[in-house]
Amino acid sequence: YSSAASDVYKRQGRLLDDPKSERFVTQFAGQWLGARQVVSHAVVPELYDWTPLVARAAGDEMLRYFSEFLRSDRSWFEFLEADVNYVEQALARFYGMPTPGVKGPVRLEFTDDRRAGFFGLAGFLALSSFDRRTSPSLRGRWILSNLLCAEPPEPPPNVPKLEDESEAPSPLNVRQTLERHRQNPECASCHALFDPYGLALEEYDAIGQYRSVYTDGTPVDASTVLPASEAHPEGLAFTGLDGLSRVVASDPRFGECLAEKLFSYGLGRLVSASDEPYLQQAQQEWRAAGQLPSIRRLVHTLVLTEPFRFRRGEGEERTQP
Repeated sequence: YSSAASDVYKRQGRLLDDPKSERFVTQFAGQWLGARQVVSHAVVPELYDWTPLVARAAGDEMLRYFSEFLRSDRSWFEFLEADVNYVEQALARFYGMPTPGVKGPVRLEFTDDRRAGFFGLAGFLALSSFDRRTSPSLRGRWILSNLLCAEPPEPPPNVPKLEDESEAPSPLNVRQTLERHRQNPECASCHALFDPYGLALEEYDAIGQYRSVYTDGTPVDASTVLPASEAHPEGLAFTGLDGLSRVVASDPRFGECLAEKLFSYGLGRLVSASDEPYLQQAQQEWRAAGQLPSIRRLVHTLVLTEPFRFRRGEGEERTQP
């Protein structure tokens, strides 16, 4: 079996290296990470310099960033911290990076721009904001739902909105607005689950550009605390993009969520209760001591599970006399 598994791994590796695998990147990462939505994301032009050229480049960068992890042996757990960008000239100027001297996207490792990892990408930061302001709640819900596979509960009925997304920004800064909203006990318990993730990104405005103060001159405070849990009885305090990246990457749900997303995409259906043992086994093999937890290895472990090797019912039929 180990020899057969090795052959499968080699074939699967060649498939991922094939140019045709771009379709997988575009469809899977484009939908899951939202890269396909960046171009159509609305931004108020009077408030932000967000051009169609920058939007297109920012969406493409999200796909190329994911592709780097798919086609290499980089650990998935570096996804939120790798200081890598894929920029064309317009996006490089937007970031304040050296402008590439060639047309087309260029891979850069630039450490002086106060950003790193997936959370530092303009495409993600813009997509998880409203058209005229940031939304820690929106960013936090996105992270919890898409990267930790923990869908937050729906708000209770008749709870007033935090702020209408079509309205002009509040005279209060976003943190103050959230604190006022969370004075309602029905709001506080839900917002405590996801707002901290978004508050840590407040140093990046609604199109992902760095800022240290709000428009009224108030300093941005990117410190925050997740509520108490079994793992962290006193809560978990962290600050800024770097702190957020470490907290999410160290959360066991971060790796589990990738496995679940790939499993569901590969089978073309939601994960069922009968799939869970196979999914857990694949994750254990993927995270085995001494093994590199790359996306390539995860794909390999998933395609060797019975749900991928047999159609529904086929495995059971084979065991019948």
